[in-house]
Amino acid sequence: MKHLAIVMAFGAVLAMPATASAQAAGQGARTDLGGTQGAQTFSVRGHVIIWGAVGLDLDVIGDVTAGGLGSIRGTATAIDATAYPDIYVRTPRRRYLGVGYGLFDKAEVFARYQSARNPAATVLIGRMGTNTNTFPVGFDEYKDSLIEFGIRKYIATPRASREYFALVGGVKTVEPISMTMQPPGGDIRAELYSKSRIPSLGLEFGVTVEFHKIGVFIESGLRYQKRLTRNDDQLAAYQLQAANDTGGRFFMPANIGLLIRF
Repeated sequence: MKHLAIVMAFGAVLAMPATASAQAAGQGARTDLGGTQGAQTFSVRGHVIIWGAVGLDLDVIGDVTAGGLGSIRGTATAIDATAYPDIYVRTPRRRYLGVGYGLFDKAEVFARYQSARNPAATVLIGRMGTNTNTFPVGFDEYKDSLIEFGIRKYIATPRASREYFALVGGVKTVEPISMTMQPPGGDIRAELYSKSRIPSLGLEFGVTVEFHKIGVFIESGLRYQKRLTRNDDQLAAYQLQAANDTGGRFFMPANIGLLIRF
């Protein structure tokens, strides 16, 4: 519910410029980027934009472990399916740096770098011998970085506020993730995923508020990343190869940042 409220708040802010557009149409002169007269004269053609941002990955959909049944020290052992938010309980924080260039009046291409880190919790998802004999499992910190390219289209530009949507895609690098099972008799560490280089695609909506060369922006949207690279080498010793048979992930970014447009 907390994440839904944040997304709804973002939607309300993004909708505000549309109302302002109707009110501002035909009012006054503009002297900012590309402007001469009227409410729709803004142009990004030939301009360079540089920005930095911070954000949250809201409502991550996807699993870190799938259900797996194996054996440890001769005793039947199960690892339960566990969703990403149940292991990485803190809302992921993300950092962005980007640069773009206006090819058309209302469209620019850009390149962007982003990264995130997220500590993991230790959770009771192991069962040994009986369903009631549970044991904890710890996980490595989640770390990723992403280099991506995209195109941003401005769809309304009343005075200083500019609404846009963007299509982005790139290759995300996710560091290896291992789990440390803690059954009776001593800990057992096994790698779930090797270092992964996977495709990532996204659709974002946002609005900037700009004065001369400086501006601020907020944006949100939907992202997808392909499944991580499975590693069964250590899991095979315990017949737990099914534990990493997970799929791709979806999440909603919610970002705020500063920009400079030359």
